[in-house]
Amino acid sequence: MTAGDHSEHGSCCAIIEAAVGEWMNDTLGGKKSILITDVVFFVGAIVMGSAPAKWMIAIGRIIVGLGVGMASMTAPLYILESGASPQKIRGALVSSNGMLCTRGQFLSDLISVTFTKLKEPGVGCLESPEFQPLFSSY
Repeated sequence: MTAGDHSEHGSCCAIIEAAVGEWMNDTLGGKKSILITDVVFFVGAIVMGSAPAKWMIAIGRIIVGLGVGMASMTAPLYILESGASPQKIRGALVSSNGMLCTRGQFLSDLISVTFTKLKEPGVGCLESPEFQPLFSSY
């Protein structure tokens, strides 16, 4: 299985679940919606982690895609409307949320590329060209 396999399934589920996340925020509130999102992520991670076959990884990706959709709708809304964040910095917090999500995706792609280029799994993963600038002393 390559790094890009089954990613479209998770993306489609994220789009659909963003709409469900809006409904969930309106009916259940932010805290309960975030807890439900966490449970969905956990279940998806367990399914992918225990997957003996590719089809089960695809199922896990779909479940995690549902969690991504809910989280992308719930977290920024909770930051803005909860009153837990000071009014002066709410916009910066929501922007930081988006920026950190993008950084996480970038780091995930780097790790994925690194592990797909390995000749021996588990050996020298940081010797990939993507990581060389981080460890060079000159």
